[in-house]
Amino acid sequence: MNFKQLILVTFIPTFVCSGNAISGQEQKISSENKNTKESGQPYDIAVVNIDKLLHECKAAKQVQIELETQRFKFQEEMKKQEEFFLAWDKKLVEQQKDMKSEEFAEKRKEFDAKLAKVHQKATQHREQLEAAFNEAMTTVQETILLLIRDAAVENKYKLVIPRSFVIFREDALEITDELLKKLDEKLPSLTLKWS
Repeated sequence: MNFKQLILVTFIPTFVCSGNAISGQEQKISSENKNTKESGQPYDIAVVNIDKLLHECKAAKQVQIELETQRFKFQEEMKKQEEFFLAWDKKLVEQQKDMKSEEFAEKRKEFDAKLAKVHQKATQHREQLEAAFNEAMTTVQETILLLIRDAAVENKYKLVIPRSFVIFREDALEITDELLKKLDEKLPSLTLKWS
């Protein structure tokens, strides 16, 4: 079976995926046979919990931890900058009465220019961090799709659908845990690439 024969009805947003159908809960029909019907014939349909893969794989967890670490460091830096500019502004106000209007205007202009640079740097930092996170998660998503494709080819699945779209299913249709294990093997770690 080639890749065109594989129907992947899957939507993977940036680490924010839709919940399961019907109030976040799915109803399932239990089955003791793994990936086989009662007749002993293999299923040609599989179900994948994309949310679980994105949230529980080693690579995604590592990226999320690094993202939060960088955000915390940046917030601490911004707090220091805020304190610096508040003190500077207070000092300017106190000195205003002893300055000529032209001199005060020049000092205020310098203050505003430096504050604008800090705001620009903060915006740039957030954009770079967000871009690095999106790039990392795209790598995870692409790896998931490749693993789904490989599983479909190997097991001759005609249809692979995300669990969030499923109302009823048999346990034997679920291949998420198998894919999670393979995902951790294929992509054991991942870091943010940003300057």
